[in-house]
Amino acid sequence: MTLVPSADARAAAERLDAIFRDAYADVPLTRRHDDGFDEGVWETLVDGGWHLLGASAGSGGAGFALADLTGIAETYGRWLAGVPLLPTIHVNAWITADGGAPLPMATYRLPGDAGLAPFGDLAGIAVLTGDEVAERSADARGTAYDGFAYSLPLAGTGAAGPELTRGRIDELGVLLAASGVGAAESALRQACEHAKTRVQFGKPIGQYQAIAHLLADMFTYVALARSAVSWAVGNPGTTARAVGASLKLALDAVEGAVHVLGGRGFTWESGVHFYLRHILQCRKVVQLAGQGALQPAGRHGESG
Repeated sequence: MTLVPSADARAAAERLDAIFRDAYADVPLTRRHDDGFDEGVWETLVDGGWHLLGASAGSGGAGFALADLTGIAETYGRWLAGVPLLPTIHVNAWITADGGAPLPMATYRLPGDAGLAPFGDLAGIAVLTGDEVAERSADARGTAYDGFAYSLPLAGTGAAGPELTRGRIDELGVLLAASGVGAAESALRQACEHAKTRVQFGKPIGQYQAIAHLLADMFTYVALARSAVSWAVGNPGTTARAVGASLKLALDAVEGAVHVLGGRGFTWESGVHFYLRHILQCRKVVQLAGQGALQPAGRHGESG
């Protein structure tokens, strides 16, 4: 079993990164939050067949394996695009594996009375419930809505969702954790840039040991979080634990970025909290999907 993305998948992730850079390089996270669903970027992705990356080759998709898709998910998390790319990739992989036709925009209904679904409020999005697919009508948000993270909003679909299979739960967890790695990496980069440009007592704060050591720890957390994702891919029996560890490590890295940014890190305008929100929302979706309790709140994903 391949544990890391193939050469083709790495090339695809680089191309996706270029698409997001063209769209978002000059757009602050606060504006992306305010804008919500980015219809223009979504049209670009669908036109390029990005929603078919996980679909079977026989259905016209790329047939990427789970390890290949981790690079795509990490790129999504790095840019926090407000589009349903990951849920659509999941659903198309599942339905084409059973001989169905891929969909242009889709999501899955999570277990629970509210029937929450990622991006479930978008008009025209197809919602997978068990093995059945139904298209959402316009303005179909329903009574339950969780917009804590614009990059992974949850909307009630008006009915209780069924239990997900173990395999689907594991796949959801792996890609959500990979997107958390991307978010943590972006937070680390933002912290590093701040440490190089913020001057205190005549020199950049990154030259002080307290900041330098914190940045080094953050780099380690991101690297370990990425390793945990690879472990989750290659060790199905321990996927839940590896996903929990990865998300906890990613969270530690982003919390470190908040500290490096100082008072600015607690402001809305800094944008670093959006990375924090995304990772916390990923944890919530994994728990709702049925993976149960993730790693407890101990540092570095250690069980306590």
